[in-house]
Amino acid sequence: MASHHNGDMYDWMIKGDPALEDIFRFDYQTQTISMRGRSGVSDGAHVMTGPVYICGAEPGDTLKIEILDMKPRKNPVTGRSYAANGIADWGWQKRIVGNRHVDSTFIYEIIMDADGYAMWAEPRLYFKWKDEAGKPLVKVPCWPTN
Repeated sequence: MASHHNGDMYDWMIKGDPALEDIFRFDYQTQTISMRGRSGVSDGAHVMTGPVYICGAEPGDTLKIEILDMKPRKNPVTGRSYAANGIADWGWQKRIVGNRHVDSTFIYEIIMDADGYAMWAEPRLYFKWKDEAGKPLVKVPCWPTN
């Protein structure tokens, strides 16, 4: 499944996959979509969990949604599937980490069974975005430097 975290490790999670390369084609002159989501009109908080539209549902209704089948997306070049998870010192996670300057990313390889279903995830890479004082460790230029 594609998410904004795919950009955390382009070479593993996007490169060589034409469908994902089409979604994540950003440079200083081009942006393929103006809002989150492939449709370009803000697909919502999460493509799997919603929000979702149900005919006849009204605000305040309780819905039960079951995800019946889901398989990790393999990169067609590598045959592997990766996932990313972030820890941040902002938003909902801020209440957990308190005033510590935590902003980091974990990249996992999804280990699958013969039918393509995820069995477990193995950590492959960890990097911090800030040092203990909250100063950025990773700096990305806003324009080409050469």
